Amino acid sequence: MAMPATIGKGWILTKLDAVVGSPDLNDVITKLKDPLYDDGAQLADLFSDVNVTIAGQLYKVLDNVTTYRFRRSGLLTEKQHALQHWFGSWWVDYQPTAKILRVGLLEALQTCRDSARPLDTYWICAGYEVEVAIATSTKQVTLMILTPKPEDHIVEPHTIAEPIRLVEWSDDYLSIMNEQLKAIRK
Repeated sequence: MAMPATIGKGWILTKLDAVVGSPDLNDVITKLKDPLYDDGAQLADLFSDVNVTIAGQLYKVLDNVTTYRFRRSGLLTEKQHALQHWFGSWWVDYQPTAKILRVGLLEALQTCRDSARPLDTYWICAGYEVEVAIATSTKQVTLMILTPKPEDHIVEPHTIAEPIRLVEWSDDYLSIMNEQLKAIRK
């Protein structure tokens, strides 16, 4: 996820989605009910211990091996990234980020388990505070993590092609639309 694009999924959220199919799902739900995990370090530790399988390969949701290079912070593992950025410096004025995420994750994972639906998670950097929104359809549970834009972002690697299309307004669109209107009026 080469954030700070407006919306992204990335590898960590892809692994988070796989928790629904994990044998650890009920254990994760039980632990998320405990306010102990309102602490960012405890929440990061929890997901550092959760195994998921994707395409036949075993992964930790947050690992201490995979690294990302950030523009300002340099090289960080996934767990360091969660601790330093998500539960640390990025949204200091919007805390308690860990508690908001814990409660949102709990609600989404319980809904997935109880309805036998998969999870599809996205990070949307267009909010004014840290929020979690959960939408349930007949096919899936969608978890949207809304935040303000972070002050730092990943510069490498960007290894997941994200099938996300974003349409937004800009002066370029205004020029194109004016050209099209002129052509229609002729």
